[in-house]
Amino acid sequence: MFWLIAYVIALIAAAGILSERSRAPVRARVLFALAVLAVPFVLQTFGWMLLGDEPHDLIAAQLGLLSYVIGPILVAWYFLYRYPLPASARHAPKLKSFRLAIGAWHRHILILGFMAFVVVGMGATYNPLTQWAYDRVGQHNLENEVVRAKLADQHFDIPMRYFVIDAYVPRGYWPRAKNRRVDVGALSIYVLLPDLRPFYPEEKHLWNLEGGGRGDRVRVTIWEDDFSKSNVKTLRARAAESGEPLAPETAKTYGVDRHNEDVEALLYARRLRLFPRDESEAWFITCASPKDVPSPSCRMKTAFRPGIALEKTFGLEYLPDWRRIATKSERLVDSLAVEGANP
Repeated sequence: MFWLIAYVIALIAAAGILSERSRAPVRARVLFALAVLAVPFVLQTFGWMLLGDEPHDLIAAQLGLLSYVIGPILVAWYFLYRYPLPASARHAPKLKSFRLAIGAWHRHILILGFMAFVVVGMGATYNPLTQWAYDRVGQHNLENEVVRAKLADQHFDIPMRYFVIDAYVPRGYWPRAKNRRVDVGALSIYVLLPDLRPFYPEEKHLWNLEGGGRGDRVRVTIWEDDFSKSNVKTLRARAAESGEPLAPETAKTYGVDRHNEDVEALLYARRLRLFPRDESEAWFITCASPKDVPSPSCRMKTAFRPGIALEKTFGLEYLPDWRRIATKSERLVDSLAVEGANP
């Protein structure tokens, strides 16, 4: 029944239009009353069709203001314009206050509309009141909301706390998840090293949310991708043809063991490329040069399941731990997969 609060302007306007016996005949009053009641749903439906089912919060607030406030007021204004008071009714005693009365319905919707603008304006800006409300609601969403996704015929149920960068950071509070399973082509979650744990408010200072480097944060992206050993073979051949072997000083800069028999290291396009020497493995790693960026990171892509690949992005200083990061990431994604699709 919460929608009735937003619908109050339309209800008052419809009742007021029906009461205007001196302005218009019954048929006109009924048609305009129905139009006032219908316009919020029409505008809301049309807005969802244009914006999708999950627009930005500010856009959703503006759509609600248009649908439930501006739309009904415009229809009511047109009714008053289309059917002015007859001369005999213009000299009737007029109300001098905004007290509730059928005869003053047009005043009621104007003052309620003004109040709606104020409320929406305050709710759409960051101020102490809205921040307090966002914190209360966001804390509940952080602890209870679950993002349900479908990727390459695999279902995932992921708690909201894994989406700190994509959900919390852009808004400043934790949003609600969609109430249905969403079909996606990629999905990114964020965890902290060394145990790949998700966000907890008491550890906010460890996440480096203000920028300036990745820190201990790892992004694990689940891709709908047929990544395989043949892709790794092609990438290795390209890097070997146009790249160059890793010099001792450069290897030291990246923290790479040049004598590791399991890994082949090359420099290609000013980036470090690591490939498995065992052709039965399907993975590769690329790292930015410390000379090119102030906070270099590495990206590791691995085959995970048929039609699904994993991509792990972490700070360059954690490159020596790449195998442990890869193993734990795969276990984490496995734990977030649910039954109902491919095992």
